[in-house]
Amino acid sequence: MSRFNLTKYTILFLTLLISSCSSLKIPFDQPKVEVVALKAVPSSQAIPNFLITLRVINPNAQAINIRGIFYTVNIEGYDLLSGVSNDIPTVEGYAETNIELTAKASLISGIRLMGKLVQKPLDALNYTVTAKIDSGSIMGAIKVSHDGILSLDNTGTTTKQR
Repeated sequence: MSRFNLTKYTILFLTLLISSCSSLKIPFDQPKVEVVALKAVPSSQAIPNFLITLRVINPNAQAINIRGIFYTVNIEGYDLLSGVSNDIPTVEGYAETNIELTAKASLISGIRLMGKLVQKPLDALNYTVTAKIDSGSIMGAIKVSHDGILSLDNTGTTTKQR
């Protein structure tokens, strides 16, 4: 067999191998992320910190080993809170886990939101939480988003899901 034919058959074999592997799909449903709580916490800096408790629900049989997460909280159209963390527990298959994250507020967005609330006070605020979860697997980053309503009352801030 000539060297040309051997190279040709090797390339053909590798092409078939790669294409057959790419057609295999591992069934994977997006995890669901919900805001459980959002509280202001003391900060030694001028910019306030917030403790965000997220519930991550894994609807899959395989566990999600979270290597890191980037998250933002948009309130009434303003990207108010954001943060990153790499200290996240594994979410077992068909399970849910609460994750506590500390987020820093955007000073400019906070001023704009306060200006809007001074002009038109609200009893509740619409929010959107977006998160990019790095599972460290071949599935890549998992992007999730969740909308809800922050109800402002005398006892503090609570969340209601939409």
